[in-house]
Amino acid sequence: MGKLLGIGHLILCVMLCLLTGWADAESLQGPSTSSGLAGIRPNIVLVMTDDQGMGDLSCMGNEILKTPHIDRFYAQSTRFADFHVSPTCAPTRSAMMSGRPPFEVGVTHTIFQRERLAPAAITFPEALQQAGYTTGLFGKWHLGDEEAYLPQNRGFDEVLMHGAGGIGQYGFGDFKANTENTYFDNVLLHNDTIVKTKGFCTDVFFHAGLAWIKEQVSGVSVQVSGKEEGEEESGVSVSAKGGPASGGQVSGKEEGGQESTASNPHPVSRTPFFAYISLNAPHGPMIAPDKYKKRFLDQGYDEKTAARYGMIENIDDNMGLLMEKLTAWNTLENTLVIFMTDNGMSMGAGKKNGEPFHRHNAGLRGGKNSPWEGGTHVPAFWRWQGVLGEGVDVPALTAHLDLYRTFCDLAGADVPESKLPPKGRSLVPLLENPKAKWLDRRLFIHQGRWGGGRNKASLEDSQYANCAVRSQRWRLVFSGRKGKLQTHLSDISADPGEATNVADQYPEVVKDLTAAYDQWWDSLGPLLVNEGLPKVAPEDHPLTVRYEKQLAEEGIPDWSPEEL
Repeated sequence: MGKLLGIGHLILCVMLCLLTGWADAESLQGPSTSSGLAGIRPNIVLVMTDDQGMGDLSCMGNEILKTPHIDRFYAQSTRFADFHVSPTCAPTRSAMMSGRPPFEVGVTHTIFQRERLAPAAITFPEALQQAGYTTGLFGKWHLGDEEAYLPQNRGFDEVLMHGAGGIGQYGFGDFKANTENTYFDNVLLHNDTIVKTKGFCTDVFFHAGLAWIKEQVSGVSVQVSGKEEGEEESGVSVSAKGGPASGGQVSGKEEGGQESTASNPHPVSRTPFFAYISLNAPHGPMIAPDKYKKRFLDQGYDEKTAARYGMIENIDDNMGLLMEKLTAWNTLENTLVIFMTDNGMSMGAGKKNGEPFHRHNAGLRGGKNSPWEGGTHVPAFWRWQGVLGEGVDVPALTAHLDLYRTFCDLAGADVPESKLPPKGRSLVPLLENPKAKWLDRRLFIHQGRWGGGRNKASLEDSQYANCAVRSQRWRLVFSGRKGKLQTHLSDISADPGEATNVADQYPEVVKDLTAAYDQWWDSLGPLLVNEGLPKVAPEDHPLTVRYEKQLAEEGIPDWSPEEL
């Protein structure tokens, strides 16, 4: 444990002992391997990108990209080296928020209302709120845009979000205005008000998240300036919390908080916070600021490749800004920062100087929306300065559905009673000891998407269509349908690229994993709560209706977060 624990954590333990009126020799040495991190109540910052695969970072072997800030973050982090999500975005988000496989909370697609998180699921941000955390979402939600499904009603105090599964997806529920200048100057929902922002979407989401974090750390309300569309700037600042904003220096104690003055630039946050910076980049369409595309275009890459890689390098710069500000605000020793992605790489065939080039995928087979390793195996870098080990790899099989219990453990939050309780595990034992005993498990993976879009197959015909079972050693991939079923078994410990099918050599493994999968599939019936819903016309989507109503009654104000 000595390698795991830093001075900052030791000081924190001592402070907790003194505050609670007890201390002994064991507690002064730091946490035990069984419960040392539980209940420490760190701030948590989760950054999740969209459609970025294992190979989309220079620290993972990509020789085209330059991602120095994430590379540094990687070097300073504890890394879950066998971390898995779902093959597409809404399923990953639902599993993360609920702690259950996505089909078990009704999410079987990314559109057609089948992305809505079942109302019976209580999210981990709700659990954190009940434990005294304040919570914020900045970017992509993608778990339902109807009022009852919005993040404001699923555990988030502060929200800045686009609609549907991507900016500009008007046909599936995003604002129509975003089809005109996709990824720039977007219309977004800020808490209860639709607003017009300025700038590139990734910059806006990071900036808004950082401004909110600054508010939590300093105890000072973030200020925004606003004007209605077609009106001149009033010059009046309005508090993001709805009250008047004071100009100049803010000093004195906030209600329930500690003193914040210019002479005290690093006050401790009043309450712990969870910030979820959930990006839509580098999801298509491939659009990036010109300055980020330039070096790729100059080297002869095609426009889409230049834009996609430009989006990733823009994310890298924003990660650098995030860590710079957290350092300046003296909050890294009590803040867990996580970088991960929502599914495997999504990248079309690119060209350089007119010729195809190799798209680096870190040696994995498949990508987004596939049942292979490349569809679900993603980066998961966890940094908690002075607490977690640096440059440490955790080999255990872990997954998105493990975040729920992990965050509750760290926060000292009770897991709420629910008809759909989280099924994942707490990762705290692995954070304390990367080689801790970890029982084998089976993860069930399915592409979903039946009965709509390009896939016209029915639910009944889709049991084995593009799905997989993953254990620590094995990955069994199914394709086809009953009667024409094909299986591919890979020994991931020896063949992480899934090049060799060893199903004939290990029939007992195929039989065992297939039986487990069949049992899981047969249990899904009553949990698929979003099937068979009618399609919604673009003009009838809830955020579109809301936009038209607000435009007629109040207008759409400009909005921007406070300068950092």
